[in-house]
Amino acid sequence: PACGEAQRRIDPAHCTVEEALTIARAADGAPGALLTLFDLDWRVYDLKPADGLAGPPGEVFARAESAVAVGLVDGPVWIGQAKRPGAREIKLPATLAMAAYLDDLPFAAGPSPLHLWEEDGVAALSFDFYNGAFSTADCEALSAAVDRALARRPRVLVLTGGADCWSNGLHLGIIEAAA
Repeated sequence: PACGEAQRRIDPAHCTVEEALTIARAADGAPGALLTLFDLDWRVYDLKPADGLAGPPGEVFARAESAVAVGLVDGPVWIGQAKRPGAREIKLPATLAMAAYLDDLPFAAGPSPLHLWEEDGVAALSFDFYNGAFSTADCEALSAAVDRALARRPRVLVLTGGADCWSNGLHLGIIEAAA
């Protein structure tokens, strides 16, 4: 049977990190997992464990460049993308989608989509931007990472893209949400 909205809801008071990740992966892309934050329903995407952090279940307690950390029953997760339910709502980086609620929230080191490793003079730089979509900030971060990788003077630099796709172009949601 089709997965209903009740099966796609994350209840922070009862969900473990692993259960929340499973729900979010099953609903990623569309329609998204449901989660109540700031007394509002949100569709959330791109969840990752927030290792090394701690926060109360159901509360957003930290933010990174584009993600917010929310506590669950056994630990926190980073929410990478979010939107309010509704046909006209745009999926955006969580810090942009929830900007009105994050004023005094502390910053923490969040998940990075950029990873560099080197072996025998060959450097590999992966860039795993959500759905392969690049914002201006993502392009600038990738450019800086390429510069840092080349400063190590590898014989070869390989750009590997992400787990699902190499690149999907521009993040159209950010463009649509821009003033």
